[in-house]
Amino acid sequence: MDREAEATPEIADDAERRALWTRAGPIEGMDPDMYRHDDYGNIIKYTSFNDRQSDYGWEADYSSGPGPTAVGGDEPVARPLHWRAKTVTTPRSSNSLSASAARTARHASRSGDRLEGRRKVGRL
Repeated sequence: MDREAEATPEIADDAERRALWTRAGPIEGMDPDMYRHDDYGNIIKYTSFNDRQSDYGWEADYSSGPGPTAVGGDEPVARPLHWRAKTVTTPRSSNSLSASAARTARHASRSGDRLEGRRKVGRL
């Protein structure tokens, strides 16, 4: 079955989204409330949840295979994942975190530049 076609539970409110967000890794030198990285090192932005038009969009991923389950349940716990990582067969997207990308994002964050619409790295 296509990963996009799989039914996944919806994130109902901001508290659930915030809890999911805290499962992503912080990026050194950047505001962890705004930018983090997923399990594959892809930069994600909190305000770009479920936004497939954003270079930093992310979604709840329930297809992580064996791993932690909800207390007393059989369902896997969701993890934050860059939307491109859910739509490609390889685990790395074109927005993977590199030293160069992290520096650029930190600079943009400090200077108030917008990050959307700019390609930070070109690796797949």
